[in-house]
Amino acid sequence: MRAQSGLAFMTLKGRGLPESPTEAARLFQSATHDDPIALYNIGPLRLSGKGVAKDLDRAETALRNAARKDYLPVIQALAEFYASGADAELDLREAAIWYEKAAERGDVQAQFFVGRFYATGVGVSPNIRYAAKWFERAAENGYATAAFNVAIFYLNGSGVQRNLEAAITMVSNVPPMAASAPHRCNSESPIRPVLAFPKIRKCVGMVEQGRQ
Repeated sequence: MRAQSGLAFMTLKGRGLPESPTEAARLFQSATHDDPIALYNIGPLRLSGKGVAKDLDRAETALRNAARKDYLPVIQALAEFYASGADAELDLREAAIWYEKAAERGDVQAQFFVGRFYATGVGVSPNIRYAAKWFERAAENGYATAAFNVAIFYLNGSGVQRNLEAAITMVSNVPPMAASAPHRCNSESPIRPVLAFPKIRKCVGMVEQGRQ
């Protein structure tokens, strides 16, 4: 079945074979019984109507069947399917479920998104402890904005025990280029207003001086 999926992909992209979305869709569909990659590819084709009749219900079914086979790319795709509202009705509760599954499998961006969901109560019941947990997991995996949020949590004692040293560590571990780069704070961070990294460092320094 994987060989058939490979042939379908070559046909879809016109790599070594004549490009034919219709033939690619037929090949993917015939391989979908056991192959999550085929399910992953037939889903978007049904969403777009490229090479096959547009069918949102069957596209969703294909993606969910592939996700049940624990295939991370399709878990990510399914989370985005529900979160974007572009191809189906917006369903942030369902999106949160699939983003958390992706987060548990090591997807760092999903870890950050799950932190946002729990911090804001979007798609889930608000839970600052869970928000802190997932932001910290994303920060450990190099997501600078997550480290930024965790530092604030430690400074304020939100979802974690107030810990100046941990806040300093979080800020210190952010690479200088990431810390100085502009951050999409208004769209990415659940904490508003949000301090820029230099202001966090200044705040940490002032608190530290007050303790001396």
